[in-house]
Amino acid sequence: MRLYSEDQVRSAVTADDVIRAIRSAFARGFATLRMPVRTTLELDGAVLLVMPCYDSGLNAAGVKLVSVSARAGVHAVYELLDPATGISIARMDADYLTDLRTAATSAVATDLLARKDAETLGVFGSGRQAIAHLAVLPSVRRFKRFLVCGSGRSDMKTFCAKMKKEHALDIEMVDAQTVAR
Repeated sequence: MRLYSEDQVRSAVTADDVIRAIRSAFARGFATLRMPVRTTLELDGAVLLVMPCYDSGLNAAGVKLVSVSARAGVHAVYELLDPATGISIARMDADYLTDLRTAATSAVATDLLARKDAETLGVFGSGRQAIAHLAVLPSVRRFKRFLVCGSGRSDMKTFCAKMKKEHALDIEMVDAQTVAR
């Protein structure tokens, strides 16, 4: 079995790769897909989410395990399985992959549903998903204005400075009503 670290996953896949894969999956439809509702298991101080999936059209199977806790945050690992035997082929740290997949799905939806001349991107929150969305969605639209509102649990000035440094984005801190408009 192969093991992939978070850094190896990050260097192996790009946002454009994942956007193409998500777009292709939606275009193929779901006839070959078996994906039961995720299982939620309450632990002592965390929640475990179990998300199996099998696609007979791709001959691919896997399961993502996500743990959510106040102490450790959200962490994911993905196990790729041989569909004929159920034996693990690869295991990978999947925090980045989870963030990227979610943002890529939003990018596909944005590309299909948002006006072609949309110039403003509004993001709720300042966590990992916000970072991923601000990094990925500009690949499908030429946004000129970026808005963000926080949950009150983070330092929005620090978040905006980080986004400016990492993605060259000037972000306006606004309230939720402004983002929604």
